[in-house]
Amino acid sequence: MLEKRRHPRVPLVATVEIVAGDTSIVAEARNLSISGMLIRSPRTFPEQTVAHLSFSLPGTPGKISVAGTILHVSPDAYMGVRFEELSPADRSTLERFVQQALGSA
Repeated sequence: MLEKRRHPRVPLVATVEIVAGDTSIVAEARNLSISGMLIRSPRTFPEQTVAHLSFSLPGTPGKISVAGTILHVSPDAYMGVRFEELSPADRSTLERFVQQALGSA
């Protein structure tokens, strides 16, 4: 099977706070790349919703805070999110995390 993603994804179990409009939910990240993540959530947002995400990566200080667009949804289960506005520092943190995870795989 041909991989369509531009960036490799690595497993991740982390709490993600998601805010879209006046709605805020707490969900769980399932995997991550430098360009997005898969989130498991009992409540989902519609595709093309722009949301603000905040999460911590194991073994790294601070939180990643980023805008993202919901690209695909499995209602009441999963959301695929593409990161839109990563700061240079957050992008560097994500790159290091993904590379370390790939190196230990």
